[in-house]
Amino acid sequence: EAALDYVLERAVQASEGRLTIEGGEGSLLSTVRVARIAWRGDDIAVEAREVALTWSPLDFLSRRIKVEGLGAKRLSFDLSGTGGAGGGPPASLALPLEVEIRNIGIERIEWRTGTDAGSVTGVAFAYAGGATAHAVRDLRLVTAHGTLTGQARMGAAPPYALDGALAFAGDGEYRGGRANLAVTGTFARIGVAADGSLRGAALDAKVVLAPFAPAVLESADVTATDVDLAQFGTALPTTALAAEVSARPDGAGLAGTLSARNVAAGTLDAGRVPVAALAARFAWDGATATLSGIDAAMAGGGRVTGSAVVPAGAGAASLDLALAGIDLARIQSSLAVTRMSG
Repeated sequence: EAALDYVLERAVQASEGRLTIEGGEGSLLSTVRVARIAWRGDDIAVEAREVALTWSPLDFLSRRIKVEGLGAKRLSFDLSGTGGAGGGPPASLALPLEVEIRNIGIERIEWRTGTDAGSVTGVAFAYAGGATAHAVRDLRLVTAHGTLTGQARMGAAPPYALDGALAFAGDGEYRGGRANLAVTGTFARIGVAADGSLRGAALDAKVVLAPFAPAVLESADVTATDVDLAQFGTALPTTALAAEVSARPDGAGLAGTLSARNVAAGTLDAGRVPVAALAARFAWDGATATLSGIDAAMAGGGRVTGSAVVPAGAGAASLDLALAGIDLARIQSSLAVTRMSG
């Protein structure tokens, strides 16, 4: 293992103290196993545990790392040094070496950014990166809920241009569902466009995120069509919904508009919703949802207008509603025919 120790030592030296390699064993001519590999930059830390790889070690001499296959039990990314909301993106994500890894299999990937963290398991992909960019291709994540595939690229220097695409094919309880997501923009301002369908319903969304701004969500516009709630739960009513929601930052929360049409309006005892159309403005401050300008067209031609305040906790909702031409029999068929107003 003397030759392996020499190559690993040269790799650590070439990294100018940023790379740590522990517990290396094996042969340079076959598979190498390493207990721990860690890279610490100014704004990012990466650590891999229980790594096995097949490589071309002589590439180190030309400041390149070329790995044919790499497997790891755990791979973690820590971007806590980037400052979180209200801070800014890192100064650089460039690597001093050019790295190409053709086949990667990771049992668990973890990440942390400020106070946010997450993880996924069972991931396969290929990676190439260095001084100018980082790229992931042939991404494949298989779960009981479906399979995620895709590719992504990010610049290694400001403004960190982003370009990526993901596709999801549902399985199990999501069998027949599908979703596509495209990411563009920069690390500081990320544009996401998504579309998908499940159980006859279709969704289209456009979101702009600003991860380092005080308000992370810059805008969100979502459209849903052909939504039958009964397809998503046996206790839910039958509907034929088309809805639009638009949200923007408002102080410490969000504000926007919503509208919906339900061409399958009917009585509650028939397993339907007695609302044919709804429009309102909304505001959310993290604790309370406020609906204003409510205009609901009821089954049978009645109308409900007004406002509502609904706390997120255990508090009581406050309603200020005006009724016009409400027929109770069109809400519950066992009730009397009415034309209530007030």
